[in-house]
Amino acid sequence: MSAPYSVSLAAPVRNTLGEGCLWDSRTQTLFWVDVEGCSIHRLEPKTGTLERWVLPERVGSVALRAGTGLVAALESGFALIDLYPFAIHRLATPEADRPGNRFNDGRADHQGRFWSGTMDASMRTPSGALYRLNPDLSWARMEEGVHISNSICWSPDSRTMYFADSIARTIWAYDFHADTGAITGKRVFATTEKGVVPDGSTVDAQGYLWNAQWGGGRVRRYAPDGRAVMDVTVSAPQSSCCCFGGDDLATLYVTSAQVGMSPAALERAPQAGAVFAVAFDPALGIRGIPEGRFGI
Repeated sequence: MSAPYSVSLAAPVRNTLGEGCLWDSRTQTLFWVDVEGCSIHRLEPKTGTLERWVLPERVGSVALRAGTGLVAALESGFALIDLYPFAIHRLATPEADRPGNRFNDGRADHQGRFWSGTMDASMRTPSGALYRLNPDLSWARMEEGVHISNSICWSPDSRTMYFADSIARTIWAYDFHADTGAITGKRVFATTEKGVVPDGSTVDAQGYLWNAQWGGGRVRRYAPDGRAVMDVTVSAPQSSCCCFGGDDLATLYVTSAQVGMSPAALERAPQAGAVFAVAFDPALGIRGIPEGRFGI
């Protein structure tokens, strides 16, 4: 029996470390970052138009804003990004005292806050943390002792928040208090096998979590109770992040990376670093939910 989905190339790019994809329903465009390429990318799928903005440092993640432009977690801290014309407005450096760290995965919640986590750039120590940037530009440290922050997303009703430490190979669920932005009740949601680590995630309209799994060349769908119910495979072993997009939010976009791959590995996986588009059998009824927007 054939798989209930098909995979195509959305963007035949060769990002070193493609990450952080998100869909802008206003403009019908896909954004993502190349962390090591110090760049933000934008694709208009209907025309194939690609745009790229180069930054002076690595960028871990971006999110849409209520107005125009993006909010970003740069290597050194938070910033607002204007795209036309391009400009960077730096906001805060929560880890100025941790020079070996950089920001990584991030996403806006549906109450207008931007969340992003940090990691030890050498991936040796759990010196990372999870941060919440509020619309008034104040920030709070929400978790400590993290190796590699990833997988930030929320259930459709904003009652559950997900967060992962990739080195721990664990995705956690929290009770999310939407009115205050507090998180409580941390518990294990899912774990991955040795050699496969949880990277970026998104949630669909049915409340299922989709997690791109680095080293597995796949995106795994989890039921709200943590059961693995479906795998989508892509032709890049280092699948890194995913989001839903398209007119009806029924296309799953998946970023990938080629960082650290040997010439032989790249020969076996020539599409490593590309962005993929996954179309599902309509009978499955799989749809995403709109992205949150930072409240500025």
